[in-house]
Amino acid sequence: MKHIQAVIMGASGYTGAELLRLLLAHPYVRIAGLTADSQAGKPLSDVFPHFRGMALPDLMRPNEVEWNGVDVAFLCLPHGASQHVLPTIPDSVTVIDLSADFRLKDADVYADWYGENHTMPERLADAAY
Repeated sequence: MKHIQAVIMGASGYTGAELLRLLLAHPYVRIAGLTADSQAGKPLSDVFPHFRGMALPDLMRPNEVEWNGVDVAFLCLPHGASQHVLPTIPDSVTVIDLSADFRLKDADVYADWYGENHTMPERLADAAY
C-alpha cells in the first residue's frame, strides 16, 4: 500500500498534537509538514516534550508548506481560520478540517451560530462532517 503524505496545520495546538500522536502509530502515514504560526521555526518537541527524539519536521508557517507530493492536509486550526487557509491548499490535496468552519451546511445558520459570516459559503454544501 502507498504511504500517505500528510500535513498537519496547527500542530502546536492540542488537536494537532493529538492527531499527530494518532497518525504516528499509523503504518501508512508519513508526516510531510507541521505548521504553527507563533511557534514556526521550532521543533515540535519545544512545545510538546513528549515528541522529543522523533524524526519530525520542524514547525513552519502555513505559507512555507511545499505541497508537492502531499496527499492530505489536516486543519487543526482555531475557529474561523480554516476558511482563510483553505484557498491556499492545492485542489489535489484532500482536506480534513477538524475545526467548526465547515461543520454547518447553511451560511445563515453558520452566521447565527458563530456570530460572523462565513467567507466561503459556496463550499459549505460540499463539505462532509
